[in-house]
Amino acid sequence: MYNLNTFIIMKSFMNISKLAITTLVTASVFVACSKDDDPAEYTTQYTANTGNLKGAGNAVDLGLPSGTKWADRNVGASSESDNGILFIWGDVTGTKMASETSGYAATNPLSAQQLFDMYKAEQKVGYFYDTTSVYKVANALSEYNAELAGDSGLDSTKVEKFIESNIEHFIAKYANKGKLQGTLTIGDFVLVRTLATKYADGHVVALDNRKGTFSKDKFAEIKNSDKVNISIDFIDSTEVKYYVASQGNKTSKEKGVDGIERETFNGADMTIPVDYLCGNANFDAATANWGSNWVMPTKEQMQELIDNCTWEFTGNGYKVTTKSKDPKVKGNSIFLPAAGFRSGSTWIGNGNAGYYASGAIYGAYHFPSMKEQSEESKGAVNSKDATPSMLIFQHGQFDNSVLIYNNLTSNYGLSVRPVAK
Repeated sequence: MYNLNTFIIMKSFMNISKLAITTLVTASVFVACSKDDDPAEYTTQYTANTGNLKGAGNAVDLGLPSGTKWADRNVGASSESDNGILFIWGDVTGTKMASETSGYAATNPLSAQQLFDMYKAEQKVGYFYDTTSVYKVANALSEYNAELAGDSGLDSTKVEKFIESNIEHFIAKYANKGKLQGTLTIGDFVLVRTLATKYADGHVVALDNRKGTFSKDKFAEIKNSDKVNISIDFIDSTEVKYYVASQGNKTSKEKGVDGIERETFNGADMTIPVDYLCGNANFDAATANWGSNWVMPTKEQMQELIDNCTWEFTGNGYKVTTKSKDPKVKGNSIFLPAAGFRSGSTWIGNGNAGYYASGAIYGAYHFPSMKEQSEESKGAVNSKDATPSMLIFQHGQFDNSVLIYNNLTSNYGLSVRPVAK
């Protein structure tokens, strides 16, 4: 396997074209040739032949796990061994010499709403709890309101009667804030103690919402020796209809202030396509030229092709043959020409290396949690790659490896091999 940090161009090739170094140094991948190769063979003038631009290929079933079918030729090619056209990412004409915008600004970044819609799975119903302090009992047990105090601590019967007698007062005070609505019962309140030492918080639940009555035994845990802050809080219980993510679901079981353990959806952080050309005829060279049944592949589809096929360099490229033993697809293959890449009108690596563009830039997307969805959040893209992914291979003195790399610079033209939609 190559080591990308030590991957080198032969000295003779470097002397002929310093461009080969500067153009792909961002990707840390270079066109390689053996000592006996003529470097001039791999650097030449590029002219796009658009005569076959609209000539769609045929779908080949390679028995891939996803069911993806790959085209039998590149966009712009007249046959499977023809190089086709080298496209600037986001250009569908094949004639642009460089990106006309800064980076990838002219592509199709997806909004948080679009990403949310794409990755949400089934809808569920859950509950989360918040509390609003409605009465501060004491800063320490020694300062208890005598109205609620017993011989050694809080008197549970007195607290229960106090809450019952003040329910209307709580409603009047908090209903205007939208927190309290409808008819309240004793089960809507909780006594909370907060530890004042070691920066830790702890709660003693004095009400049992499952029964709507006081859990008087809980008061036995509150002693005069405790250094605590005590308040009587209203439990705000909200039913939430929310979606889980179609991948990367993260849940946890937590006890609410009412003491009941529930599973909570915490959202999901996913690495997914966030700038997405696939299927957009304004930017996808496959869709624009071959029609809506064809799209540029994603990184995952490229990786699937690598993992589930055998790769044999023959002629001017790789024969990619399915590993499947299914009689329906056994022996099926496609051919990927080593068409190189271009920088402007300079063509580099033809016959020696292949560079195939994916249709997406990947980023870290946070799918919103149950609570965030209740606040109408659709999530957010926290970060993204600066460049799209590409499938690369080379043939020469190094191992004939095939891999996915992320650093496709915006001014370089690559081959496009469509997949059937």
